[in-house]
Amino acid sequence: GAGNKWGISVRAAAPEDGPEVVRLPAVDIPALIAKSGGAAIDILKIDIERSEIEVFGPSSAAWLPSIRNLVIELHGDDCD
Repeated sequence: GAGNKWGISVRAAAPEDGPEVVRLPAVDIPALIAKSGGAAIDILKIDIERSEIEVFGPSSAAWLPSIRNLVIELHGDDCD
C-alpha cells in the first residue's frame, strides 16, 4: 500500500552458516556499450546499492558521454 518502503536487512555471518559463494554473471558498462556496437545508450537505469563511487569514479569519464539519460538512486553521505 501507500507509504510502504523497500528495505534491506544485513547481518554478520555466523560461523555455523559456513562459507557461501554465489557467482553471478555481470557486465561492466564499457562492455555493454561495446555489445551494442558502440551505439549510444538512450536510457540506463542503475540500482547498485552503495556502489556508486566505484562505478562513477574517474574511469566513468570514458563511457559516460555514451549515455543519453541516466536514472540512478544515490546512497550514502559520500554521494551527496
